[in-house]
Amino acid sequence: MDYLLNTDRAKKFLLDGSYGDRLLKIHPDLGPLPDLANTRYPHDVFNLHQGYLDAGSEILLTNTFGCNLTRLSQANALHLQNELLLGGIQIARQAAVNKAYIAACLGPQGFGKKDSIKQKTVLEKNLVHTLELIAHEKVDLIVFETQYHYEEILLNLNTAQKVLKNRVPVWLSLTVTHDGAPLFASEHPDWLKTFEDLGIHWLGFNCGFGPESILKAIQKTKDQTQIPLTAKPNLGLPENIQNLGIKKSQKEFIKYAQEIINLGITAIGACCQSSPDDILNLSQLLNHQKL
Repeated sequence: MDYLLNTDRAKKFLLDGSYGDRLLKIHPDLGPLPDLANTRYPHDVFNLHQGYLDAGSEILLTNTFGCNLTRLSQANALHLQNELLLGGIQIARQAAVNKAYIAACLGPQGFGKKDSIKQKTVLEKNLVHTLELIAHEKVDLIVFETQYHYEEILLNLNTAQKVLKNRVPVWLSLTVTHDGAPLFASEHPDWLKTFEDLGIHWLGFNCGFGPESILKAIQKTKDQTQIPLTAKPNLGLPENIQNLGIKKSQKEFIKYAQEIINLGITAIGACCQSSPDDILNLSQLLNHQKL
């Protein structure tokens, strides 16, 4: 764990790539909750982890992006929360077997400033349960990924501070606009200091409007913090929002990835519409840099 938190930016970890859209391509019945594959198709989740490991991934994210109150409720699967969460962690651990670190992944719920105090209380109670479950599994990191609501991030980080008490490092990964800024940046210009004060160990950027927006986010942030920075740019978007027209070629993706790596980040991987082949390309970039 100490090795992960070393702020020496000379070390660059290779992350993994997409899970949800890869699993949906072979199992459309998963619908809006690819996490269901942890119990329905655990072998395919394992194989996807293995594909990323074979490509060089050093940190695996669990297939638990939607294991939160909102997403599970929408899929009528709240009763499966523990099973899906623990299953996702266990599958990743079985694949990693001392070859990679494990990051328990939690995606956004969409909680914002217009939501009620009552709703916040309900979400917080469920999040406490989720974090306690994850901490008990002794993962290497917890990542709040694709976060875009300021109020939800505060809820996540405050709850993590209370529950985890530094037992598990917290990695926050934000999605950004075309210009590389978080969606809430203009309304909350001190967002970076606020999140630092709430004890994040890694700060990252993922998804959004393709690799160029992630590059801009790193450029804006790198000289403002000593917290290790991470990047998981996407090559496209899930099919239900493809009309936004974001689809990058591997050549274009690698061009931006090289620029991102050159900025001195701590970890790089890929997000939506990526595959083990894209992680292999990143691995070759990182290995070339070490020569």
